[in-house]
Amino acid sequence: MDIHPTFEKYLEERGIASSQIMELWSIEAIKRCVISGLGIACLPLMTVNDEINQEKLKIIPCDGGFKKIFSQVAYHKNKWISPALSEFIDITLKHAKSWS
Repeated sequence: MDIHPTFEKYLEERGIASSQIMELWSIEAIKRCVISGLGIACLPLMTVNDEINQEKLKIIPCDGGFKKIFSQVAYHKNKWISPALSEFIDITLKHAKSWS
């Protein structure tokens, strides 16, 4: 199984060497680092639209593409589901119909 991070692999395949790599689990922290000039990142467009519109970030066009990333939502069918989780599941199912 290949567990090499997708973005690092993308750079490697194109002969782009990264001198330093920083892993952060917060999209907001990643955006702040990039805005501060600490590097580049690969993030979903919807997470950076505001910063792009405010010209705090810019898109660097990429050739080719990335492999699809799959994720799943699992919950216990007999446990209480909060209104927020219920709404998240509904929104996800509604939009997932167009993800093919």
